[in-house]
Amino acid sequence: MSKIKTENYIIITSKKSVVVFSKFYIPFEIDKVKHADKEKFKEELKKAISDMEQDEDCILKARYGTTAINISDVENTLFYNLGTTNFKKFTKNGLTFSKVEKEEVRFLQRQYEISDEYSHYYEYEIGKNVPHIKFEKMLAKWENVSLKCVALKPAIVWKTLKGEKSKIKTFGKINTEEKNTFAVCLTIEKPQNNKSNIITAMKSLLDGVICVFHSSYFNKNEIEKLMLKIGCEDKMLIDATLSVLGNRKTKFVNEYGKSIKWNPADELCNYVYISVKEGNSWNISGEIYSIAI
Repeated sequence: MSKIKTENYIIITSKKSVVVFSKFYIPFEIDKVKHADKEKFKEELKKAISDMEQDEDCILKARYGTTAINISDVENTLFYNLGTTNFKKFTKNGLTFSKVEKEEVRFLQRQYEISDEYSHYYEYEIGKNVPHIKFEKMLAKWENVSLKCVALKPAIVWKTLKGEKSKIKTFGKINTEEKNTFAVCLTIEKPQNNKSNIITAMKSLLDGVICVFHSSYFNKNEIEKLMLKIGCEDKMLIDATLSVLGNRKTKFVNEYGKSIKWNPADELCNYVYISVKEGNSWNISGEIYSIAI
């Protein structure tokens, strides 16, 4: 085990893990002149992750939490803000990522004897999937829905699953408007020898999947415009039978200039597990769970 310690961050590494405490998080864009410290932190962290040892039978597990701010889009903080290149070699079999609650961040600060000013916590590990959270109830489940490929826009994922709603079983409902949290577990079957990597397609895939389980009220004008831009029937926008994550008042999809913008409650998705397996064609199976408080 080795440690890099600076005024702004501490990186603790072993053969198959990287643990980080820092005074700030790494944003998507960094002004390299004004924020040379953040750029250096980013490069140090990328190298530490890249130096982890691969394991053909394991997945990449990642977690992020902070005591400083409210977290949204954990996957951006963990992966996309760093660039996905360094993660590809670790995600052949899949990955999991989750949110670390403030209480646990404080516990980890005490465990590692780290000052509370290092308020951001990153963790990356190569290993087996062992959830850090407790699932409360299965809300929805589906198996073997055919996809054209995994690198799809959210609209295609959403339309595909909505069009196969007879394959989706629902068991309960939560209300994300009341900040109820949930977990998404997916199994992606891909054709043998296909080189696609889940890390690059994950964001669009999750946006499309999560929006399937929202409902929203759209007026007649909105429905007509969205039908044209998405290329769907009106009943797909109106139907709320799969809405296990509740109604989305800010609307799960909106017009955005000449395009559309998907708006899932992913800030309340505290745990994601994506397993990747080889098969004969592209298929997606999945489960949605509520998370115990």
